[in-house]
Amino acid sequence: MSADVRILAADPGCHLGDSGCAFEAPTIKMFFPEPWIANIPGSAGIDLYLVLLLVAVGAVLLLWSWFSRKLSLVPGRRQSVGEMLILFIRDNITRPTMGEKGDKFIPFMTGIFTLILAMNFTGLIPGMLPVNSNLAFTVMFALTIYVMTIVIGIKHQGGWGYFRNQIFPRACPSGSTSWSPRSRSSRSSSSAR
Repeated sequence: MSADVRILAADPGCHLGDSGCAFEAPTIKMFFPEPWIANIPGSAGIDLYLVLLLVAVGAVLLLWSWFSRKLSLVPGRRQSVGEMLILFIRDNITRPTMGEKGDKFIPFMTGIFTLILAMNFTGLIPGMLPVNSNLAFTVMFALTIYVMTIVIGIKHQGGWGYFRNQIFPRACPSGSTSWSPRSRSSRSSSSAR
């Protein structure tokens, strides 16, 4: 650290609110940048986060199109890197949480994983925050996954079966669900024997 920097940092007249100070603290405007094009109906306009999101989406699309170019049975270097990423997601994310039945969601999980990774990389640009620091993108990802979980759960278990299994999970120990309708009926049938 140079002597000039130490002097500026220790300057008794330098306060965070002063405009004459060499250091300007980040403000809330950093999280809500002014839109570059504001008069778009039904939106907040085009701002820095939207541009960085589009750059991240473009980078992910280019990356996967590059990985999937000239596919062969014996993979080359480029295809091997793409397959390693897919296997990483399958073995460390999808199978531990969903089991082998979750293999059909590997393309979706791979897309979400690489998009979030690219959005986080936008934070490495000096002076920029990652796109994920804007709550709108995080909420949209969460709502998408939440709605998708409910729709797939209802599709596989039926409407009543899905909500019953959410309220009274099957994996609970028998003593903790003694008040559930399912355990009452099983207790009464076992005592009748």
